[in-house]
Order: sequence, then structure tokens, then C-alpha cells
Amino acid sequence: MGVECAEEFVKLSGWIVLLSIVPIVFSAITIILLCSSLLKVKKMIAICDGISASAHWLSRTAVRAGIGETARVTIQEYAGNKPELKRLLR
Repeated sequence: MGVECAEEFVKLSGWIVLLSIVPIVFSAITIILLCSSLLKVKKMIAICDGISASAHWLSRTAVRAGIGETARVTIQEYAGNKPELKRLLR
């Protein structure tokens, strides 16, 4: 009886290794992709903040330089057409 059990174990050991390693590899790949996505989101937040600050300073400069209401309206229309800037309009 012990010999049969050992033979069956040898037959199934390849499958046992395969069935345990494949999910571990998939989990590792998922973790790598998740970390990569988080880094991309952090970079995108910084880029959006830079765009927002640039639009804000451009608007302030236009008003201070006396370009007037037309420039402010033009800048607001431009920002309204950009999805990443649309949320910044007040």
C-alpha cells in the first residue's frame, strides 16, 4: 500500500507543482501591474496639477497685463474644451 501511494505521489507531483506555481506567478504579475498603475496615476496627478497651475497663472497674468475680459473668456473657453481642465473652471 505504501508503494502505491508513493507512485501516485510521483505521478501527481508535477501537477501539484504546476497548480501551485501558476497562481503564484499570476499573483506576482498582478502586483507588478498594480504598482505600475499606481506610479502612473501619481505621475498623472502631478501633470494635472502642473496644467492647472499653468492655466491659473496664465489667467492671472492676462488680467494683470490688462488684456481684459476677452482674454479671460478665451482662456475659459479653451479650458472648457479640455477635459482635464474642465473641472478646474469656477
